[in-house]
Amino acid sequence: MSTRNKLGDIVEGATGASWELATVSDSTFFDEPGHIVHNWPGVHRNEELHRIWEIIEEGVRSGEDNMPREVYERKVKAIAAEQFGWVREMLSHDVSLIASHVHVLDAFGHAFSDDRNNMEQSYKWCRNRVEEILDAMDEDDEMLILSDHGMETTWTNGRNEHGTHSWRAFSASTLETRPKDVHDVKSWVETHVEDMTAEMSELNLPEEQLRKLGYLD
Repeated sequence: MSTRNKLGDIVEGATGASWELATVSDSTFFDEPGHIVHNWPGVHRNEELHRIWEIIEEGVRSGEDNMPREVYERKVKAIAAEQFGWVREMLSHDVSLIASHVHVLDAFGHAFSDDRNNMEQSYKWCRNRVEEILDAMDEDDEMLILSDHGMETTWTNGRNEHGTHSWRAFSASTLETRPKDVHDVKSWVETHVEDMTAEMSELNLPEEQLRKLGYLD
């Protein structure tokens, strides 16, 4: 990771390029009818993650004088609330898989890795958002939560410096089973998600009116 970052900094300084995520061309479990995804890095709306990165970068550059922790927290939670809200809204639509990436605990882990109280409050805030989604789910709905890594803190026995990513990834589900590891996720999801069979009605937008209003080129 250190070598990659150093090489990236050299390229960025020499060319003016910025860090960007590519979108994969490989098939995913989001490709099936009725499987919908919002803000999943590498698959859908990479710019959403870039919004968080910009806040983190702004916080590093400005320091406490220009961005107090309260401001950082407000900006990160505002974006996370959009994503949690999207999931809740999708529950009212006829789909079979809903997926979103929420970068809130990653952003707070970097900022609060030396502040156990603030980190605990961040987890409680996320727990409340998850409970709101659980309350909105039907009896036949299930939830799977995944993390791609953990976070090193001053109060855990990690191998790396606090504020960096750890190998303690997390998963939980409302079922009695969950994926064994990252390589098991795709097959696990495909096993537990039913195929979409509902018929969709045709959409008929007024093209000429929208063109006159400037929505279409």
